[in-house]
Amino acid sequence: GSSGINAEYGEEPRPGASYYTSVYCSHVSDHVSDHASDHVLIPIMGEGLFHMLLDIFVHGDGPQLRDRMSHGECGEISEQLATHVTNVMFRVLGLFAEEEVASVAREGLNAYPHTYHVWEMLKRELDRGDRALAEFQSLVKEPVSDSSRALPDVVARLAERSKSSPTTTTPLPPDVPLFLGPERVKVFRFLLAVSQRHADTASTLVTMVMNKRAALAARKLRSRQRQNLEKLEGYGGALAGALAGWRTLVYGVIAGEVRQGDVQPLQKCYENTLTAARESRWDDMAALLLNNQVAL
Repeated sequence: GSSGINAEYGEEPRPGASYYTSVYCSHVSDHVSDHASDHVLIPIMGEGLFHMLLDIFVHGDGPQLRDRMSHGECGEISEQLATHVTNVMFRVLGLFAEEEVASVAREGLNAYPHTYHVWEMLKRELDRGDRALAEFQSLVKEPVSDSSRALPDVVARLAERSKSSPTTTTPLPPDVPLFLGPERVKVFRFLLAVSQRHADTASTLVTMVMNKRAALAARKLRSRQRQNLEKLEGYGGALAGALAGWRTLVYGVIAGEVRQGDVQPLQKCYENTLTAARESRWDDMAALLLNNQVAL
């Protein structure tokens, strides 16, 4: 794999580094194709099995068995993971048997998705956030409480600002190289962290609305809790609009249409807005979103 490529091109491995970290990318990315389909191992084992091996042995967010075993950390490997690896190894060995056996070894693997590749993780979080935000938007469109009272100034300004924010997301690129350079990995990891917090924030809002409505229907909400629900439903449109605007910027960074620096405030902002949402501090959440919308 990576060691063979480095040997072929006269590169010396750097001690103590996983070859799929930025070090791996800097050594190998200049010598291999950007497209996984051109990798020398894929015609032999197929894309699905190749991706599965990367997930098990290489990717930084996976079990990283390559690094663990090289450092003698076998005691930390669970029985479930060991069984999975054994099954995968039988698949690999089956590829070199007679064609009848080899075809069985390849069966069903082509549909295997990357689990721990940073791009695939980012796509999953974007999808989770989009679905949660869409659900929240649909919930607050039909309030069940008296949410018609005048909005506080900070929420009114947030709602007005959100109207001018772009809401149409740039389509994701259809194909991203399997081996990413260190700078692109760094950008994707930043966007992954932002997208996780975005999805968590939107999911928290959905849970809050649904739980409070269920309690209201069961007549279990006290006066202050009913007022909190009224606030949440009254502010919902402004909060959803602001979150949609931020989401659009993330898609813009991926497409190269927006600079990463323009969305740098998102990371800290989402840490604070998620805390505010979990504590039902809707005025604080609106103020945080408004004050961090300078890039919109």
